[in-house]
Amino acid sequence: MRTERESSPLSLRSSPSNALEGRSPSGSCGSNKLFALANIHAATKTLLAGFSGSFETARQIAVDFWTEVTRIMPLWNEVGLGKVRAAELREQYLHGHAVALEALGRAGNALLRERREDWKSVLAGLGTLDWSRMCPRWEGRAVVNGRIAKNAASVILTANLIKVHLGLELSIEDRRHESVLVAEDAQIDEDNMQGDERAAAAA
Repeated sequence: MRTERESSPLSLRSSPSNALEGRSPSGSCGSNKLFALANIHAATKTLLAGFSGSFETARQIAVDFWTEVTRIMPLWNEVGLGKVRAAELREQYLHGHAVALEALGRAGNALLRERREDWKSVLAGLGTLDWSRMCPRWEGRAVVNGRIAKNAASVILTANLIKVHLGLELSIEDRRHESVLVAEDAQIDEDNMQGDERAAAAA
Protein backbone atom coordinates (compact mmCIF):
# COMPACT_ATOMS: atom_id res chain seq x y z
CA MET A 1 0.00 0.00 0.00
CA ARG A 2 1.45 3.34 -1.04
CA THR A 3 1.62 6.21 1.39
CA GLU A 4 0.01 9.57 0.62
CA ARG A 5 3.43 10.98 -0.26
CA GLU A 6 4.18 8.12 -2.63
CA SER A 7 0.78 8.25 -4.34
CA SER A 8 0.75 11.99 -4.89
CA PRO A 9 1.99 13.38 -8.21
CA LEU A 10 3.53 16.17 -6.17
CA SER A 11 5.99 13.73 -4.62
CA LEU A 12 7.59 13.43 -8.06
CA ARG A 13 9.60 16.20 -9.66
CA SER A 14 7.13 17.71 -12.06
CA SER A 15 9.58 20.18 -13.55
CA PRO A 16 11.96 18.90 -16.23
CA SER A 17 14.49 21.67 -15.75
CA ASN A 18 17.43 21.57 -13.33
CA ALA A 19 16.99 25.31 -13.07
CA LEU A 20 13.81 24.81 -11.07
CA GLU A 21 14.97 22.26 -8.54
CA GLY A 22 16.56 23.11 -5.22
CA ARG A 23 16.62 21.94 -1.64
CA SER A 24 17.16 25.24 0.09
CA PRO A 25 15.24 28.55 -0.07
CA SER A 26 15.77 30.60 -3.21
CA GLY A 27 19.18 32.24 -3.35
CA SER A 28 20.56 30.66 -0.16
CA CYS A 29 23.93 28.95 0.31
CA GLY A 30 25.11 30.13 -3.08
CA SER A 31 22.77 27.73 -4.87
CA ASN A 32 22.10 28.39 -8.55
CA LYS A 33 18.64 26.86 -8.34
CA LEU A 34 15.75 29.18 -9.07
CA PHE A 35 13.23 27.61 -6.70
CA ALA A 36 13.18 25.39 -3.64
CA LEU A 37 11.38 22.07 -3.97
CA ALA A 38 8.73 23.43 -1.60
CA ASN A 39 8.00 26.20 -4.12
CA ILE A 40 7.66 23.69 -6.95
CA HIS A 41 5.43 21.51 -4.78
CA ALA A 42 3.13 24.44 -3.92
CA ALA A 43 2.93 25.63 -7.54
CA THR A 44 2.15 22.14 -8.83
CA LYS A 45 -0.46 21.60 -6.13
CA THR A 46 -2.12 24.82 -7.28
CA LEU A 47 -1.89 23.73 -10.92
CA LEU A 48 -3.66 20.43 -10.16
CA ALA A 49 -6.26 21.82 -7.75
CA GLY A 50 -9.62 20.14 -8.33
CA PHE A 51 -8.12 17.41 -10.48
CA SER A 52 -9.84 14.04 -9.94
CA GLY A 53 -8.04 11.76 -12.40
CA SER A 54 -5.44 9.07 -11.84
CA PHE A 55 -2.01 9.60 -10.38
CA GLU A 56 -0.22 8.97 -13.68
CA THR A 57 -2.50 11.31 -15.61
CA ALA A 58 -2.03 14.08 -13.04
CA ARG A 59 1.71 13.58 -13.10
CA GLN A 60 1.79 13.83 -16.89
CA ILE A 61 -0.31 16.99 -16.87
CA ALA A 62 2.15 18.60 -14.46
CA VAL A 63 5.21 17.48 -16.42
CA ASP A 64 3.71 18.67 -19.73
CA PHE A 65 2.75 22.04 -18.30
CA TRP A 66 6.06 22.86 -16.61
CA THR A 67 7.99 21.56 -19.63
CA GLU A 68 6.10 24.02 -21.83
CA VAL A 69 6.55 26.91 -19.40
CA THR A 70 10.29 26.20 -19.25
CA ARG A 71 10.45 26.20 -23.04
CA ILE A 72 8.78 29.62 -23.14
CA MET A 73 11.10 30.99 -20.42
CA PRO A 74 14.54 30.64 -22.04
CA LEU A 75 16.30 32.30 -19.10
CA TRP A 76 15.22 29.40 -16.88
CA ASN A 77 17.19 27.08 -19.13
CA GLU A 78 20.11 29.50 -19.08
CA VAL A 79 20.17 29.17 -15.30
CA GLY A 80 20.01 25.39 -15.59
CA LEU A 81 22.98 25.43 -17.96
CA GLY A 82 24.93 27.67 -15.61
CA LYS A 83 25.06 30.52 -18.11
CA VAL A 84 23.06 32.85 -15.87
CA ARG A 85 23.16 33.10 -12.09
CA ALA A 86 19.78 32.58 -10.43
CA ALA A 87 20.41 35.52 -8.12
CA GLU A 88 21.08 37.81 -11.09
CA LEU A 89 17.89 36.68 -12.81
CA ARG A 90 15.84 37.34 -9.67
CA GLU A 91 17.29 40.84 -9.39
CA GLN A 92 15.89 41.75 -12.79
CA TYR A 93 12.90 39.50 -13.45
CA LEU A 94 9.77 38.55 -11.57
CA HIS A 95 9.57 35.04 -13.04
CA GLY A 96 12.57 34.05 -10.94
CA HIS A 97 10.54 34.35 -7.74
CA ALA A 98 8.25 31.90 -5.96
CA VAL A 99 5.24 34.23 -6.20
CA ALA A 100 5.43 34.07 -10.00
CA LEU A 101 5.88 30.29 -10.01
CA GLU A 102 2.76 29.73 -7.92
CA ALA A 103 0.85 32.34 -9.94
CA LEU A 104 1.78 30.42 -13.09
CA GLY A 105 0.35 27.30 -11.47
CA ARG A 106 -2.88 29.11 -10.66
CA ALA A 107 -3.19 30.58 -14.15
CA GLY A 108 -2.30 27.18 -15.60
CA ASN A 109 -5.15 25.56 -13.70
CA ALA A 110 -7.61 27.98 -15.32
CA LEU A 111 -5.95 27.56 -18.70
CA LEU A 112 -6.25 23.76 -18.67
CA ARG A 113 -9.90 24.01 -17.68
CA GLU A 114 -10.88 26.64 -20.24
CA ARG A 115 -8.62 25.77 -23.18
CA ARG A 116 -7.80 22.09 -22.81
CA GLU A 117 -7.43 21.51 -26.56
CA ASP A 118 -5.15 24.42 -27.44
CA TRP A 119 -3.59 25.34 -24.08
CA LYS A 120 -0.04 25.28 -25.44
CA SER A 121 -0.73 27.89 -28.09
CA VAL A 122 -2.43 30.12 -25.51
CA LEU A 123 0.40 29.62 -23.00
CA ALA A 124 2.86 30.88 -25.61
CA GLY A 125 1.58 34.35 -24.71
CA LEU A 126 3.79 34.21 -21.62
CA GLY A 127 6.66 35.03 -23.94
CA THR A 128 5.20 38.47 -24.71
CA LEU A 129 4.59 39.43 -21.08
CA ASP A 130 6.99 41.97 -19.58
CA TRP A 131 8.50 40.05 -16.65
CA SER A 132 10.83 42.85 -15.61
CA ARG A 133 10.62 43.67 -11.91
CA MET A 134 10.53 47.33 -12.94
CA CYS A 135 7.37 46.89 -15.03
CA PRO A 136 4.67 49.02 -13.34
CA ARG A 137 1.99 46.39 -14.05
CA TRP A 138 3.37 44.23 -11.22
CA GLU A 139 3.17 47.00 -8.61
CA GLY A 140 0.56 46.17 -5.97
CA ARG A 141 0.54 42.56 -7.13
CA ALA A 142 3.90 40.82 -6.90
CA VAL A 143 5.82 43.99 -6.08
CA VAL A 144 4.99 46.37 -3.24
CA ASN A 145 7.10 49.49 -2.82
CA GLY A 146 9.84 47.94 -4.91
CA ARG A 147 9.99 44.70 -2.94
CA ILE A 148 8.74 41.25 -3.93
CA ALA A 149 5.59 40.21 -2.05
CA LYS A 150 4.68 36.57 -1.43
CA ASN A 151 1.33 35.90 0.19
CA ALA A 152 -2.04 34.49 -0.86
CA ALA A 153 -3.28 37.83 -2.20
CA SER A 154 -0.10 38.55 -4.18
CA VAL A 155 -0.28 35.11 -5.82
CA ILE A 156 -3.89 35.67 -6.87
CA LEU A 157 -3.27 39.22 -8.14
CA THR A 158 -0.18 38.12 -10.06
CA ALA A 159 -2.09 35.20 -11.56
CA ASN A 160 -4.88 37.60 -12.52
CA LEU A 161 -2.52 39.67 -14.61
CA ILE A 162 -1.21 36.51 -16.29
CA LYS A 163 -4.76 35.29 -16.94
CA VAL A 164 -5.84 38.58 -18.49
CA HIS A 165 -2.71 38.63 -20.66
CA LEU A 166 -3.55 35.13 -21.91
CA GLY A 167 -7.20 36.02 -22.51
CA LEU A 168 -8.61 33.89 -19.68
CA GLU A 169 -11.66 34.65 -17.55
CA LEU A 170 -11.29 35.89 -13.99
CA SER A 171 -13.18 33.99 -11.32
CA ILE A 172 -15.41 35.63 -8.70
CA GLU A 173 -12.54 35.39 -6.20
CA ASP A 174 -10.16 36.92 -8.73
CA ARG A 175 -12.48 39.87 -9.36
CA ARG A 176 -12.94 40.41 -5.62
CA HIS A 177 -9.17 40.81 -5.20
CA GLU A 178 -9.07 43.17 -8.19
CA SER A 179 -11.74 45.34 -6.55
CA VAL A 180 -9.68 45.54 -3.36
CA LEU A 181 -6.57 46.50 -5.36
CA VAL A 182 -8.44 49.24 -7.21
CA ALA A 183 -9.82 50.60 -3.93
CA GLU A 184 -6.33 50.63 -2.40
CA ASP A 185 -4.90 52.43 -5.43
CA ALA A 186 -7.68 55.02 -5.24
CA GLN A 187 -6.94 55.61 -1.55
CA ILE A 188 -3.23 56.05 -2.27
CA ASP A 189 -4.03 58.56 -5.01
CA GLU A 190 -6.33 60.46 -2.66
CA ASP A 191 -3.72 60.50 0.11
CA ASN A 192 -1.09 61.76 -2.33
CA MET A 193 -3.41 64.49 -3.59
CA GLN A 194 -4.18 65.66 -0.05
CA GLY A 195 -0.46 65.68 0.71
CA ASP A 196 0.19 67.84 -2.35
CA GLU A 197 -2.57 70.23 -1.32
CA ARG A 198 -1.18 70.58 2.21
CA ALA A 199 2.28 71.21 0.81
CA ALA A 200 0.94 73.84 -1.55
CA ALA A 201 -1.00 75.55 1.25
CA ALA A 202 2.09 75.64 3.45
CA ALA A 203 4.26 77.13 0.72
